[in-house]
Amino acid sequence: MEESKLIELARQGQTEAFRRLFELHREKIMSIAYSYLRNTQDAEDILQETFIKAYQALPSFQVKNRMNFSSWLTRISINCCLDLLRHYQARQRKETNWAQNQLTNSAGDLKGGNPESVGQLQTLKDKIENLLEKLPPKQRMVFILRHYQGFTIREIAEDMGVSEGTVKRMLFRAFGRIRKYLKNYLLENNYEMSSG
Repeated sequence: MEESKLIELARQGQTEAFRRLFELHREKIMSIAYSYLRNTQDAEDILQETFIKAYQALPSFQVKNRMNFSSWLTRISINCCLDLLRHYQARQRKETNWAQNQLTNSAGDLKGGNPESVGQLQTLKDKIENLLEKLPPKQRMVFILRHYQGFTIREIAEDMGVSEGTVKRMLFRAFGRIRKYLKNYLLENNYEMSSG
């Protein structure tokens, strides 16, 4: 059955149709939440909260300005993630872990003196994680959606409800902070970072 038909049936109160929509979008929303929160339990909570809010708002859901159901769910999940992070930051109860396994994928960017030990690699990885935690929440979300989830600029703009120019500015600022930090760290530790 087509998604549009499932949406219409779910809007009419058919729970089986909504359950099927949940199954269609569950993996994507869970992946976004986990990428942002780096905690399985929190990501599962966000998944549940996203679909509860979607179910409650479904009667008023309308396709506007090219926003499809998937983009609508993504936007709800992003807002839920941001709310949870604000809650954690206010109470200072949780530190997040942002760059697990990303350094290994980026090792090709290092020239010359590649880290020779697991300890050095872990130290650099920890530095990257700390930096990502320091990014403003929206810059962090844009960076994660673009570089970890593979979203396009247009998709991010639609999902976050901002212009493409705003997304590009946030990405530019986030990347600039990360690059500057990595360059300084690598130079201090006798490594070179490629210019490309």
